Amino acid sequence: MERKINKMLPVLDVRGGVKSPLSCFIIKPAFFFLFVLLSCRKEQSDSDHALLELSSYSIVFDYEGGVRETTIYAQDECTLEYVPEWLDATVSRGNIIRVTAGTNETSSVLNGRIRISAGGQRVSLSVKQNAKPVLSFLSDDVCALSGHECTVSVEFNANVPWNVKVSSDGWLSLAKHTYDNPMVTIVGPDQTHRRLMFHVTENETEEERSGCVILECRRYAVADTLYVCQSPSYEQGNEPENEPGQSDDLDDPSEVYRDGDVITLMKAVKGNVNLVVMGDGFTAKHLSKEGYYEQTMKLAVQHFFELEPYATYRDYFNVYMVVAESQTEEMGTGGMYGQYGSGTKFESRFGSGTSISCNQNTVFEYVSKITAIGKDIPVLCILVLNEDRYAGTCYMYQDGNSIALCPMSTLGEQYGFPALIHHEAGGHGFGFFADEYVYYNRQMPQTRIDNIRQWQELGYQMNLDFTDDPSVVHWSSFIGLAGYENVGIYEGGQEYQYGVWRSEENSCMNDNIPYYSAQCRWLIYERIMKLSGKDCSRDAFLENDHIPENRGYGSFCKSTVFVPTEPPKLMGKAPR
Repeated sequence: MERKINKMLPVLDVRGGVKSPLSCFIIKPAFFFLFVLLSCRKEQSDSDHALLELSSYSIVFDYEGGVRETTIYAQDECTLEYVPEWLDATVSRGNIIRVTAGTNETSSVLNGRIRISAGGQRVSLSVKQNAKPVLSFLSDDVCALSGHECTVSVEFNANVPWNVKVSSDGWLSLAKHTYDNPMVTIVGPDQTHRRLMFHVTENETEEERSGCVILECRRYAVADTLYVCQSPSYEQGNEPENEPGQSDDLDDPSEVYRDGDVITLMKAVKGNVNLVVMGDGFTAKHLSKEGYYEQTMKLAVQHFFELEPYATYRDYFNVYMVVAESQTEEMGTGGMYGQYGSGTKFESRFGSGTSISCNQNTVFEYVSKITAIGKDIPVLCILVLNEDRYAGTCYMYQDGNSIALCPMSTLGEQYGFPALIHHEAGGHGFGFFADEYVYYNRQMPQTRIDNIRQWQELGYQMNLDFTDDPSVVHWSSFIGLAGYENVGIYEGGQEYQYGVWRSEENSCMNDNIPYYSAQCRWLIYERIMKLSGKDCSRDAFLENDHIPENRGYGSFCKSTVFVPTEPPKLMGKAPR
């Protein structure tokens, strides 16, 4: 009997194989029991976490509307908890959600989320409808002018990418910098109402002359033309007439801003966040009302609110313009901490590479002219430099104040004025973000890590972390969340390739693309709410988070030829 028992036991060779065929009748039932046990546990686990997924988490309509469908994968019956009023949605057999949108007659993009629930689980379907293409002048088709030299402003609506062309014999031209849009500024709350400035020389001929200004968008096949007619100057009296929008008459004090004037550009409706804009290198000739200085400051504000989440939460901001008159347009040059330049109001100085310095004391002296802002209230000041150069630096103070120095670069896209506002002001200045680009292909030194961690204790530079553990990284709540597939753990940031991680492959804090990562959008929202004295929650943020359609704008590249701006200067208390 003992010999039989030994024969029935499985004998394993060195590779783990079973030698005795008879042993299979003993082993298989054991494995079958284990399989059944694990299957039961899996079924129980699956029932505890009911399946609820979508075949697509976002849909996009053109302005004409239509019908879009996506499939719901769910074990339980689905319910539509919320549908935006401009949409109609139904769930048919087979769990197909059918979404219908009518024509969007507005000039604004519509965004919304449909909330779906099943078995205690919830998901959101993001819906976007593009606006009806609009590109048109708001004035009459003909602009009649006297024969004298003048600068004229005209208003138009545009919600599409556009180009402007001028047809004349050289007497009609776009105002300074208009070729890259700095002289086009927002003048309405819907961000589509804009103002364009062009220059007209004196008509010294004896005949009326005409030209035209053409706005066009080939992508959407829309265009509009403004015809400009100018009379001969000899027909006019001795005193020239001021044309609508004329900005070169500085004799009338009522039409000119003075150094130190404060103008409220926007008043907060829901919050109490303060944004200040002022310029350096702008002289008296730029200070006429609706003139070059004012248009440039308004343009800076426009660029600041272009990206999400600033576009969604612009009603929480007070925006002030402080007028600063410089004696010269020439900026200083030299080292970051060398002798200041002379002549400009804030003594701005271009250093090595893309660095800029300024007289911080004078900047905050002009901020203090805004009586509505107490000295204990944090302020972001955008200092616009009247120079066409790619450079940028931000002073970030531990008490919540900041100065973002942004020249009026006319270089393309990632090197232009809008990109500098997005990166320096929106990213560093308000979001307090660290850079995410990689400059050194090596480990981040421990001294840099310790320094960043000290600032993170104050809430700064929270777009980086020093762990790749998805359960504890700063942006862990976004990882695996439907609609946020771009969020992960990517090594590299704050100039170094190793030992530091960022949340997405690419963002504005890497190479100035017009996109803030989900973690950055959350941090901006969180700071807006805190400065406004309001509660903030992850659910409220997700409900209103408008995820850009082309997020990421390309891949991160270690060997990129992109030239970054100067890293932010982390300072102590602001000199206020």
